[in-house]
Amino acid sequence: MHKLPAELRRDQIAVFVQEQSSASTEELGERFGVSLMTVWRDLTTLEEEGRVRRVRGGAARVERNESAEPLFDSKRVL
Repeated sequence: MHKLPAELRRDQIAVFVQEQSSASTEELGERFGVSLMTVWRDLTTLEEEGRVRRVRGGAARVERNESAEPLFDSKRVL
């Protein structure tokens, strides 16, 4: 498998996780031909965008009501 541009790979990871309801980092690394560190960076970005939820060992689908609520840190006013 040839390497995908990062943005396209993240889009495909988000779609895959939504369709499967969850995926492990190992599964994503093998499927997209990238290292586990790359998967973790992608999952961090996707979680910040509200597209997946990171869980121990991988990622899970974001339910509608989860994505509608901003993260606590982004709501907090200092």
